[in-house]
Amino acid sequence: MSDLLAALGNFDTQLYLAIAEQRTPVTSVIAVALTYLNWNGFFWWILAFLLLRSRGLNRRGFAATGTVVLAMLDAWWFTEILKLIVRRPRPFDALANVPGVLPAPETVIAHPSSFSFPSGDASLAMGAAVAFAYVSPRYRVPVLLLGISAALARVVVGVHYPFDVLGGITVGIVSGLLAPRAIALLRRRLRWRAFVIPHTHWDREWYERFEGYRARLVPMVSRLLDLLERDPDFRSFTFDGQTIAIQDHLEKRPEDRPRVEALVRAERLFIGPWHVLADLLLVSGESIIRNLQEGLRTAGELGRASRVAYVADPFGHPAQLPQVLRAFGYDTYVFARGMGDEGESVGSEFWWEGPSGDRVRAAHLVDHYSNALPLVGPADEDPASLRRRVAAKTARILDRLTRYANGDSLLLMVGDDHVDAYARLPEAVRVMREVLPNVDARIASLEEYATAMPPLQHVVRGE
Repeated sequence: MSDLLAALGNFDTQLYLAIAEQRTPVTSVIAVALTYLNWNGFFWWILAFLLLRSRGLNRRGFAATGTVVLAMLDAWWFTEILKLIVRRPRPFDALANVPGVLPAPETVIAHPSSFSFPSGDASLAMGAAVAFAYVSPRYRVPVLLLGISAALARVVVGVHYPFDVLGGITVGIVSGLLAPRAIALLRRRLRWRAFVIPHTHWDREWYERFEGYRARLVPMVSRLLDLLERDPDFRSFTFDGQTIAIQDHLEKRPEDRPRVEALVRAERLFIGPWHVLADLLLVSGESIIRNLQEGLRTAGELGRASRVAYVADPFGHPAQLPQVLRAFGYDTYVFARGMGDEGESVGSEFWWEGPSGDRVRAAHLVDHYSNALPLVGPADEDPASLRRRVAAKTARILDRLTRYANGDSLLLMVGDDHVDAYARLPEAVRVMREVLPNVDARIASLEEYATAMPPLQHVVRGE
């Protein structure tokens, strides 16, 4: 082992000398600039401040900034401890005291007084870069390149061996990967309001023909009506933001109309405001307007239309939609899909502004309209198994959703394509409250969530 370590040390020294020999005035200036930008994390502290300013003084902003700061501090103190354990001299000291070895190349910055392995500046730079890349993926390439460059600059300026820098980079990467997980554990301990939305997404026609889907729809709606009438704890059900599916059911079961009307008026069954869920970028503007008009008319005949414009599965959002929604009196838009890199910056709640200047409050369903589907289990699941499953799944769901939440309100969508209502959802929600007492979980509607949306700081314009 001692021979191996000696060989590695000799290789490290020769590599250090070779890099120093190739140093030019240009590379020296660049390395010095990177070194001082990275000094005590100077540049990364600036980036952390800018990150907080861009995300806002809210939970998400503090969490993102805290991730970067924690990664820096964690990498720094760990390398300082390792230095005291390894106690490797700096190359300019080691080479000066070894007879028969060429004199150490001159350094281009002042000599640090601490030990050499691992490089604290390299670990700090990489810790910050990896953490920043995690919280802001849009900038991952430039920040990672900057982190690597700042680390390698420590060899070019002559104050570290290459293996010192490699060790620091390793510590930094580990710190940068662990920091988001530590922040996630802290987020779990905060108080949250979880609005659990039971729903179904019903394609009228897709990989089956219309009649094939309706053969599944009619018994599904019949079971849903029975459940809502039987169990007051199953407080509400959202029927996909459209009315046509309920109309398709009533064509086959007209005797259910009084039941549907009673549940809609009691705000137990939410329908509309759309007539049918359309792919909004594929149809004309006139079609979108007529769609809302017809949806509001038919929903009104059944009692009322939902006061939240919900679109489960569009593949894009026309820029003029805020103007259309405001014209119909809607100020809240809940949607899945269609967010690009801006979603990492603005989070899951923001203002959406159209070319006319009209704005609506927008809520993006992170992980789609089935983000809380893991809460659903077998109908005959024993209570102990349900409790274990819900406890494990809820923690994972919260870790994902809270990362994007600007406030304390979360949308947990319990549903998927062509699925029944999960009759044991009230039991699952009670378990959520028991195992995570800091989470105020309740079966709710999108309207209830809309009243709890946080103050919005970010604005998204255009499609």
